[in-house]
Amino acid sequence: MWADWNDLVFPGAQENLLNKLSAINKKVVAVLINGSPLEVGGWLQNVPAVLEAWYPGMSCGTAISDMLFGKTVPSGKLPFSWPKKLADCPSQVLGTENNDVVNYTDSLLVGYRYYDSKNVEPQFSFGYGLSYTTFKYDNLHIHTIRNTVSGSFSIKNTGNYNGAEVAEIYIKPLHPSVYRPVHELKFFKKITVRKNESGKVDFKLDAEAFSYYNVKSGNWVLDPGEYEIQIGSSSRDIRLKAIVQVRN
Repeated sequence: MWADWNDLVFPGAQENLLNKLSAINKKVVAVLINGSPLEVGGWLQNVPAVLEAWYPGMSCGTAISDMLFGKTVPSGKLPFSWPKKLADCPSQVLGTENNDVVNYTDSLLVGYRYYDSKNVEPQFSFGYGLSYTTFKYDNLHIHTIRNTVSGSFSIKNTGNYNGAEVAEIYIKPLHPSVYRPVHELKFFKKITVRKNESGKVDFKLDAEAFSYYNVKSGNWVLDPGEYEIQIGSSSRDIRLKAIVQVRN
């Protein structure tokens, strides 16, 4: 991704405007309307909040105002890792290009798999997203039968507003037989929880979740062994962990 881009520079005029406004008013909220990440380090520390609106539709004004004035509680999560600068992108490190061809050679290390496997700190991690409320993950229960892992955990709304959270489940192979990313997203679920209440999330990971694609045989192959089940709010915000043994 972005190997064919020259930069991710934030528009200078807009950055100057944000800096001037935030110097006058310490409660400026930056609303971004864009389709891809930009370098935001120059002004980010000057504003208390940022709302990513992407490219919204015809009712965007109403939707954004509902978010800003608290009528609706934000619950979106980033669908990619947001880099601090273009040079941090895996395609820039692993890819090559000339005037005619861009070669994306990042292989398995696409997106968060690269940042997390190589310990490259993004500006915002994959799956990141804040809310007007807060959530506590707890009560993890795991049950394993050969190559199937099922379980449950609770999410408590510990803030002052009703809200929704997207829980993400990653698997981390502890002793893989082939090279694999440090962890991989295998399940996610959005759950709405009222303030001071808890909700339960059930999940099931079958043999496919623990398999890799064997390029020689052309088939998916189960990789038995120890795995760490990671449950969190983003790829860099893991709240619960458990080690399981997967067998053929």
